[in-house]
Amino acid sequence: LKANGAEAKGHPLIWFYPDTTPDWLRELYKAEGYEGLRREVYDHVFETVSHCKDTIRIWDVINEAHGWANCLGLSLAELRDITRAGCEAARAADPEALLVVNNCYLTAEYVAGGHDVGGPAPQERLCSAYQYCQALLEEGVDFDVLGLQLYYPSRDQFEIYRLIDRFAGLGKPLHVTELAVPGSMEPDPMSPYGPDAVKGMGTWRRPWDQSLQAEWVREFYTLCYGHSSVHAISWWDFTDKGGHFFPHGGLRDTENKPRLYFFVLKGLAEEWGLKP
Repeated sequence: LKANGAEAKGHPLIWFYPDTTPDWLRELYKAEGYEGLRREVYDHVFETVSHCKDTIRIWDVINEAHGWANCLGLSLAELRDITRAGCEAARAADPEALLVVNNCYLTAEYVAGGHDVGGPAPQERLCSAYQYCQALLEEGVDFDVLGLQLYYPSRDQFEIYRLIDRFAGLGKPLHVTELAVPGSMEPDPMSPYGPDAVKGMGTWRRPWDQSLQAEWVREFYTLCYGHSSVHAISWWDFTDKGGHFFPHGGLRDTENKPRLYFFVLKGLAEEWGLKP
């Protein structure tokens, strides 16, 4: 990345998602309780950022901690305190690092539905990403950037812009940390969403194809570029060759050839005078 002039970013240091939370950490939490967990989180973040600080200066310190990714069943107050511990550790390890608190499902339907990533969850353990971020700021947690995941392929562009604008009102710079829309309606057996997931994601103007994907990208990036609070956008994934996340979303296809929106982004970067 450095050899090609690309900025490296660490994602994420803390994420209590079922498939990414190791058994030993679950056992430690059972044996030592919240204080043992907090200590382990602090030490892990401090060690990782210290080790990588000469290479990585931007970190998603914590991911989806507004009640969504919470396989340990922490309270909302504990999730905010874990966020504080992670940010304090990262800041101590590298005072110059840019610290991001990353958030998903920004329209918070999961709260209304009473569930988190693992299934049904009590309302006292759920809040919207906006409420979580607002509380972090009120409690003086030290971080630099609000991270927003925007996997909304069927949403109106101006509704997405209004959502971005609402988070901007909290007064922190914004990074669109995760983003994708599909380039096809065909099954994608390599995506963990499931082979036919794209059919349930909705459409935008018409069924998805590469031309529509490129059109969406042009509109979205233009809207974000015109918003003073949006400082960065990270597309997910780089390529669909091999394992990938979002169905038909890669900058390059399964043969590692650039999709149409690659050339759209290249053209916008040139038009706006951004480095390639």
